[in-house]
Amino acid sequence: MEIVFVGSGVSTAIPVMGHFGNCACRDAIETPHSKNRRNNVSLLISKKKPLSAIEVITEKHQRLQPKLSSGANGSDEEQKDADRHAQRRALTLGDANVSDSWNILIDCGKTFRTAYFEQLIQRKVRSIDALLITHEHADAIQGLDDLRDLQSFLEEGQHWVCQYYVPTFLSPFTMKTLTRQVEYIVRNSRVMGEAPSSRSAFRTLQNAVETKLPAASRVIERRSTALDLWTVPDDHPQQFHVPYLCDGNEGIVMYSVPVEHGAGYMSLGFVFGSGVSFRNSKCNNQTLENGGNPKRGTCIAYISDVSHVPANALAFLQNLNKIDILVVDLLLGGGEKHFSHFCLDDVWELVRILRPRKVYGTGMYCTLEHNSTNASLASQLRLEHESGSCLGVESVELAFDGLTIPVVV
Repeated sequence: MEIVFVGSGVSTAIPVMGHFGNCACRDAIETPHSKNRRNNVSLLISKKKPLSAIEVITEKHQRLQPKLSSGANGSDEEQKDADRHAQRRALTLGDANVSDSWNILIDCGKTFRTAYFEQLIQRKVRSIDALLITHEHADAIQGLDDLRDLQSFLEEGQHWVCQYYVPTFLSPFTMKTLTRQVEYIVRNSRVMGEAPSSRSAFRTLQNAVETKLPAASRVIERRSTALDLWTVPDDHPQQFHVPYLCDGNEGIVMYSVPVEHGAGYMSLGFVFGSGVSFRNSKCNNQTLENGGNPKRGTCIAYISDVSHVPANALAFLQNLNKIDILVVDLLLGGGEKHFSHFCLDDVWELVRILRPRKVYGTGMYCTLEHNSTNASLASQLRLEHESGSCLGVESVELAFDGLTIPVVV
């Protein structure tokens, strides 16, 4: 398994329109593959499929794949129409055997399409198997429409049949925003209710929906993104089951960790991995489940949009036996403050408390140039070590678009 930074930049992305001066935008403009080029914050969790799953998907794909006509029957025009229909149908099915990994995406913002062609196409990502949404700002949801090109649909006459609704996890507040902003996507989708914590509960609820809804419910007028919408509370940490990621024998678990992204406005962070384990199995009045490989597996904490970590979220994070990788919001440099984002001083304060093994800043503005900022972060970490602080912290650095980190399961 590995995580891939699909984007690591502020909402405007980098370069910022109109910026030509003494900031990271200059290098981002002049150097096509610069680490200062940053799309909206987004992360891909890529997990290898077992061979049995690849074989099943390939067989299903071949069975559904339409055949071009032989020309033996009907008029030439009828045959051409049938062939065009078959070709369009084949395109919407995609090539199921291209990717050998399950793809779980965190956030799908306004630069997602650009990020796909810059970072994901070389990984042969042809589908998104599950989606996690942190909050309802444009840099987290305005690429949802483009997800339809990573879904399988069958064309049936003037309508489309959705082959797979993407399991999507979001807060109730974000759900309300989707209903207002992308009503046509919500209309195509299925509202599933509260996200269950276990695989068995997830499958029970999913099967109940499949049984209750008629087959005709899969028929849609527009080939638009279609989701299975599961809500996750935004007032306390909670475990929830993510299909494909948490399936299998690896024992990968997923927890939501709500944090403030501006006073009173909540955004979801996430803690996941087979290395997740807790000092105390009871926290915030709930029983906590360890991952399947607590000693050698990787524990990842992902907090991409935060201005303040509430007490219950901080208690949850401090209850972890270890954090191998902390991905954290880092908008501006030292001495700066922002009402809705962590800046460098905030990051160091959290690092001193949690002492994660490796730290990656994300969501940077153009005042944080990649190479010079990383040099400064390395120097500061040496000073922290000399003072007896941040013991066990091996590195603090900026992430960049395309950065890929192996994850032990």
